[in-house]
Amino acid sequence: MKVAAWALVAQTLWAAQDPGLPPELHPWGRFRPGAWKLARVVTETFDEQGQLLSVTTSYTTTTLQKAEVDGTLVLRVEAVLEVSGKRFEASPTQSRQGLHGETPGEKVTVSPLAEGEVEIEGRKIPCKIVQVQIDSPKGRSLIKTWYSRSVPPYVLRRQMRTWDPDGKTLGSETEMKVVALNVRCPELPLGSQAAEVLVTTTHPKGKTVTKAITSPDIPGGIVCHTAEEFDAAGRLVRRSTLTLLDYGLTPARKDTGLFHRLRGRGHRAYRAAAPW
Repeated sequence: MKVAAWALVAQTLWAAQDPGLPPELHPWGRFRPGAWKLARVVTETFDEQGQLLSVTTSYTTTTLQKAEVDGTLVLRVEAVLEVSGKRFEASPTQSRQGLHGETPGEKVTVSPLAEGEVEIEGRKIPCKIVQVQIDSPKGRSLIKTWYSRSVPPYVLRRQMRTWDPDGKTLGSETEMKVVALNVRCPELPLGSQAAEVLVTTTHPKGKTVTKAITSPDIPGGIVCHTAEEFDAAGRLVRRSTLTLLDYGLTPARKDTGLFHRLRGRGHRAYRAAAPW
């Protein structure tokens, strides 16, 4: 996918202020405003004996409303919860986030770029390394990202640590890494590029392990994922499965709400089981 002219302009303006992650490598920042995706999430909850307690299904449409020159992305989220065959639509919400995941009011400090490499399937890939510190009243986050401009999905590894406001108590640690490139994904059109990603988050109450398929051709990047949450004793307490149902690179019609998209999808993704 070629980088749009507006993204190059935004990159030029933003790069003069911040040496961090280029906008065109961000899973939303590389798209024009109006790009959207529709995903279904099925969540299973288990008891201490491993028995299934409940199953809920939700549908979420996320739309890129605006990309500001400082890198801030404005996303609109519409959600529908399905319970016992009935659908309940929530009020749309809007979020603002920077290219490093920061929200308004948080202080971002970006360290100078460094050189490094990652190894994927025995292949060593040269990378730029960006380290970002995000400070807010809720605590501090330290994020280290390895990215390549030439190897999709571009962000090939990321480490993140969070601390409580006291700055001494470690809240969580997250490791994201690409484990396979050029993955065949039946859910994507022929010729689309995809990669397999593994994300592990540990915290005092347990850990979450997520296996995902990502593609730079899809707004937001995620094609499908399975996330399993474990408690401190290692018991599975929750499993969430996300599937891409539909997406668009241009705005949907003004009279097309989430319910309409659920009933009739114009650019439906090729749905299939995840390859794990």
